[in-house]
Amino acid sequence: MKPRTMRTFAVVIAVGAATILAGCSNGGSPRPTEVVSLSTPESTTAATPAVPDSGGELAAAQAAIATAESHTGGRGVEIDHDDARGWSVEVVVGETTVEVEVSADGTSVVSTDSPDALDGDDRVRFEQVGVSLSDALATAVGAVPGTIDDAEVTEREELLVIEVEIVMSAGPGTQHAYIDAQSGTLVATDGPSPPPPPKQNAGLLLPGPGPVSNNPAFSCGTGDTGSLAQCRIGGAVASDRETGRAGPSDGARFGVMRLRFGVVVRGTGLRSRAAGLRLGRAGLGSGWLFRVAGV
Repeated sequence: MKPRTMRTFAVVIAVGAATILAGCSNGGSPRPTEVVSLSTPESTTAATPAVPDSGGELAAAQAAIATAESHTGGRGVEIDHDDARGWSVEVVVGETTVEVEVSADGTSVVSTDSPDALDGDDRVRFEQVGVSLSDALATAVGAVPGTIDDAEVTEREELLVIEVEIVMSAGPGTQHAYIDAQSGTLVATDGPSPPPPPKQNAGLLLPGPGPVSNNPAFSCGTGDTGSLAQCRIGGAVASDRETGRAGPSDGARFGVMRLRFGVVVRGTGLRSRAAGLRLGRAGLGSGWLFRVAGV
């Protein structure tokens, strides 16, 4: 079995343990802890992101369809763009489909694959298509300005459509346009996928009442009366009540790490019953210390 790699996150605590213990031993109230900052170390390895296809212009796509149809004597039903290779056009010829590779400008045939037999479902589907692939592309780009990535005959909510994926001119990402395969009218468009959220520190843990954090997914603090301490990560909650019992302590996903809530225990020092997220109170009223270990 491959050993699991543990990653521990740095904790910076401005007030030392000696100060806390001194305050407790003298019978006075310990000084409040200062801001505790938890940050995620940068990964030593990074995956190379895939470079998205830039898409091809509408005129080139329509030319590629016309070239493939003229070359095979069939009807285009699918098209796909590749920055390196140009266009791939699937054409229905009788009871078969043929894939034709066409140059980026759409004017010349690069190669032609051997015909594949149509299955019954595809044959019935293609027979019901009443709009040309070229016209469907034009309608899609009219609704969503950009370049053509791909298009195919498919179904959307039991309606036969030509789904066109467009690399948007207005911003990063792609958007889908759905064209009624029989009438050629626009049925719907799907918005682009939202960009991933930026990486954030796990949060700031401050002494005093109320949940405080620089990250909406992570917040910790004491209740208004000081009798309740609560930490929240990704919606799950771990609480310290006067009974010392914790709230829901199931694991919560935070970034790329798996965290498990510890049980907050009153008293002096950093204590917990669970690995992962550890919370403790360094003397009554003195704030919170915490440590998070990557799992």
